[in-house]
Amino acid sequence: MAARVAELTAGEGLDRVIEVDIAANGVLDAEMLKPGGCAVVYGGGKAGFELPFFPLIAKNLAWNFFIVYALSPADRAGSEAVLRGMLEDGLLQHQIARRVDLHDIVAAHEAVESGELVGNLVVRLPPASDR
Repeated sequence: MAARVAELTAGEGLDRVIEVDIAANGVLDAEMLKPGGCAVVYGGGKAGFELPFFPLIAKNLAWNFFIVYALSPADRAGSEAVLRGMLEDGLLQHQIARRVDLHDIVAAHEAVESGELVGNLVVRLPPASDR
């Protein structure tokens, strides 16, 4: 992944990374970020993780940890309005990796935990009359 990012950015690296699993990807993020870059972290597959100090400080990287529940009501409403507008304008598209029926929820969890999916897993609910 780092080699492909370097190729796509003419060796510059990424300005920003939105990280969903710092424990799994933190070292890779540090490699892909350009000097002065920033990773915004809102998820981790483990309670603890390690990052290599020297590559982070040598590249002057920033790490921001974020949880949506800590946003002020005004910031959350503003963010929702921006996202809603982007969805309405067709600027956001969801990458759906797999769709499964609710009765396959165990396989769905296993697929997410395996890391094999690229994109979102959507669980189809039965009609309300069947629940």
